[in-house]
Formats: sequence, structure tokens, C-alpha cells
Amino acid sequence: MEPKPAIDGVDKAGHQPANERTRVALVDVLDFINRDDCEHLGLASIAACLRERTFTVDLFSIVTGESTEQLAGDHSRRYALYGFSIYPNTAFDVIRQANAIKDRYPDTLICVGGQLATAAAAEILREARSIDFCVLGDGECPVMDVAFALASGNSLDSVRSVFKRDFAIPAEQLASVELATLPLPVRDFFEFSTRRGNNTARINSSLGCAASCTFCSVNGYYDAELTARKKPVLLPVVSENSSPRPSDPASSKRKKWRARTVADVFEEICHLNRNLGIRSFVFNDASFEDPGRVGKERIRRFCGLVRESGLVLAFRCAIRAESFKSPEDEEILDLMRTSGFTHIFVGIEAGNPRDLKTFQKMATVEDNERIIGLLKRHDIDLTMGFIMLNPFSTLDGVRENYRFLVRNRAFILNHYIGKVHVYFGTSLHKDLLQAGLLTDEFSYRNPYGYRFAEPGMDELDTFLEEVRSIPSVGKQTGRMYSLSYKLSELRALFPIETPPVIEEFSSICQGSASLLASYFDLPFENGDLAQARRELPAFASAVEEECKRLESFSLRLVYNRAFRDYFLGFGPKRRIQNAALKPVFEPVLPSSS
Repeated sequence: MEPKPAIDGVDKAGHQPANERTRVALVDVLDFINRDDCEHLGLASIAACLRERTFTVDLFSIVTGESTEQLAGDHSRRYALYGFSIYPNTAFDVIRQANAIKDRYPDTLICVGGQLATAAAAEILREARSIDFCVLGDGECPVMDVAFALASGNSLDSVRSVFKRDFAIPAEQLASVELATLPLPVRDFFEFSTRRGNNTARINSSLGCAASCTFCSVNGYYDAELTARKKPVLLPVVSENSSPRPSDPASSKRKKWRARTVADVFEEICHLNRNLGIRSFVFNDASFEDPGRVGKERIRRFCGLVRESGLVLAFRCAIRAESFKSPEDEEILDLMRTSGFTHIFVGIEAGNPRDLKTFQKMATVEDNERIIGLLKRHDIDLTMGFIMLNPFSTLDGVRENYRFLVRNRAFILNHYIGKVHVYFGTSLHKDLLQAGLLTDEFSYRNPYGYRFAEPGMDELDTFLEEVRSIPSVGKQTGRMYSLSYKLSELRALFPIETPPVIEEFSSICQGSASLLASYFDLPFENGDLAQARRELPAFASAVEEECKRLESFSLRLVYNRAFRDYFLGFGPKRRIQNAALKPVFEPVLPSSS
């Protein structure tokens, strides 16, 4: 990102620079299940860039359903610009908050950004009259350009990579940044996370993905086709060590993977550990081993730096099932485990070949079974991504999915009842348009607006919707995810003290797996929806009791003498400081990384 020229404007009394008076509010709206994971690195990175150029930026983290007073109340500070992240599950609340702000402050500009805003810009602006524009692509440069225009009193007509309601935008690329050129993201959101019991910080090591899953918006973000444009928007392909290149038509079919150097990533971790005391980290990377051999070597170098430092840290990341097959891969998993990687997310998604083909997964069922066994053998906890239903599901395929979950003792309820989100602009979205399976209810806010190709699937989905509507169902899923992550974190940081609590949690999970396997045998294996409905109240009661056990376990975990100081260590005395500029660290890291 090229440095911006300083603005020399001052008020008539010769006081504040204009950009200091141009206040910006950046808002992350979270759904209830994810309310404890408040670190939105995209907004935090935009805030860092703005603060580096003396703009005043406040960050807000709110949960769906919260009052509009926090944002639209009578502020002592007036904001020239509000920027929201937007997702299908939070879009309604984003628009509700934006409407309240616009009613109170009609002259304030409001924008949304992210993958959904890029893919569905025209649709969002058509529906949400309070939103003035959508940011296209990476938000750092467009939002900064808007802020400078506001500070200078200039029009936004010349601002690149924003989509306004009049569609009067230049035909150009989506905004793109090189990770290595950005200041460290600010960590205001981490303070919000710790207030909600989450001590894990997020890290961006790379952007993009080497896979092309049809339901995923990661790569669709860069190839989004907007309603106002007649051709795809292209981005350059940038490797870890290359400099940006101009885009060309051939680049549209290549993978868009961009990364920081390993040394740079480790420096940020050292900084957060040293200055904020953070010991637990989760990588935002779509797949930590990308891209191929280069990615595996990055993992080796990163783990080497962690081990050389002597720091005891906890890490989580995501990988793909088909990426780990060889004896060398087993060595890498060993290296990761001894470096603090105690938890890995794998997008398993399905337990039958037909669904894997629908999703364009590169992994086979055998690959999925293998990675589950590999992680268990290397003492690494696993969280699966799993999608029970999709518009092309068959009853036989659902049965195979159920048997896969039972074989692997799946204990998270959503794995048995979840259905695919059809994100706006993805390959799956286009496939369903072509197949005529989208309903009138489908929109960027409703990714479930589709019907099923096979007769009988709609009836099954109707029953599963009754299960999904039970309040304790979402509670069980959220608690299981949260505690799984927390226990993995403690295993890395307190290996001697954790065995008793790990054993207790494992017992709860095994009980959950047995309950889920027994109940869902009725609809999936036997096809007896009538009996499943009759037994649904008893099942709901059992799930509610399980949630109470999870709640009790969670409270006892927090106040366990062995971990209490760690959980309660992020109090007011440890105030989050702005980490806008990259510091110099010890030890000196090798420049070749």
C-alpha cells in the first residue's frame, strides 16, 4: 500500500488537522453463537491504516439483537463514516443498525464491506437505503481514500473500488493489498473478546485458498461478478515473495494466494505475547498448508522459530484432508504438535462421494477417514466442518453421511442437521441458478432459499428444521465448539494439569455422540420421520440436560485453581494498546524466512 500524502487542512482557529476531525466508526456485528470470538482482523487492519495517518477510529463489537443505542445514541463524538462487516446471518441487524444511525444522523456516510458486500453490492444497496456504498475487495485502501476525501471536503466520485447506488464507478479491479505492506492490526477487538471469555488472538498468515470448493466464498471474493459489470473482475496472482503484477485475463483462472513471510508472522506473535501477554492464537488462513510444498516448508520454518524461542504457546489452524498422506506429512504433524498445535479444523463436509463431487472437494471419503485417524494418532484435536444436506443430496447420500458421523463418534449436534449455506456469487449459487433450484426467498440475506432436486429430501429437511428450531440445539453446538477450542488451548499451555478435565470433557462428548447416533438413526437409517417426531420432545429434553452439564463444566473450568489466573489474567490492568506500527524484536530472525 503506497503511503498517503498528509493532509494539511486545519480549522479556522488553526487547531486540529482535518483528518483528526474525520472520525470513523468500524463495527463488527456478531451472531449469538460466535459472540465470544470478537476479533475481526479485516476491520482491525483498516483501523490500523487509518490511525497511522492520524484519523480517529473507534471499533465496536455488538451482537445481533442488541439495542441500536450503542451506535445511534446521542454520541459525544460524531462519526463522519460508519463501516460495517456484513454476512448473511448478520445482514438484517447491520441494516437495522444502519437505519437507526441514518435516522439520527442523515449526513453520516455508512458503508459495508467484505466478501458478501463485494459479491452482492447492487442487491445490498437496492434493499438497504441507509447504506451509501459497498467496499469492493480488501478494505484498507478504499476506506482510507474515503476518509481522506471526507477530511478534504471532496466528493467520493473519484474514490476507487467502491460501489455506490448510482452505479457510477470506474471499471477497474477490486482493491487488493499486500499483507507485508500493512501495519499490524490494532487489537481493540481482543479486549472485547477477553471480556467474553476468549483469550485467543487471530493471526492472518495468508489470504486465498488453493482449493475451489463450490460453496466457499474465499476465492469467489476475488472473481465476484457484480450486477453493474458484464465481466469478471480480475486480480493479480501474488506469491509469498513476489511483488504485485498487473492483472491479465489469464490470471482469472489461477489461484489467488498471498502470504506474509514466516518471520513477519512470528514477529507479530512475539509482539502480542510480549506486550499483551497473549499465549493462544488461531490462524485465519483458509488452509494453513497452502500452497503445496511451499506451504509445508512454511510450516516447518514457523514451527522451528517457535521451538527456538522457547515460548509455550497454543495454536489452532485449518488444513485440507487430502494434503496429508505421506510419511513426511506425519513428521510435519509431529512438529506441529510439539510446537503447540493442539487443534486443527478440517473441512470434511461429507461422508459420501456424490456430495464431495457436488462440493468439488479434492478429498475423497478415504482421505477424510485418514486425516481423522492421523490427527488422533498425533494427539491433535479435530473439529470437522460437515454439511449433512445440500440441494443435490439424496436419501442414500444422507444415510452414508450419518454412518460416517457415527463411525467417527461425532458429538456436535449441528453436524447431523446442518445444511449448506449458498453464499451469493459462489459456484454453487450459479449451479443452482442454472438448475432452477433457487426459490423466491433466496437472497444475499437468506442462503437457505433453495429446494432439493430429489423427491423426499424436502420432507426430511422440514423435519430437521423442527429440530433446528429447538433453542438448546444451537446452544449445544456453540458450547461444544467453544469448549473444544478451550480444552485444546489448555492442553498446549498446561500439559501437566489438564488430563483430569480432558477426561471429563471426553466423557461428555462420548455421551453426546451416543445420544446423537441413537436419535438420528430414526430419520436417517430407518427413514421413520413419524417416530422421530414423537421422540423429539424427549430428545430435546436430553439435549437441554447436556447443555446444563456443559455449562457446569465450563464454570468449573474457569474457576479451576490450575487455570484460574490464566483465565482471569486479562483484566483492566492489562489495557490493550494500539499496535499500529511494527516494532523490532529479539531474537533477530533469519531474513531468508
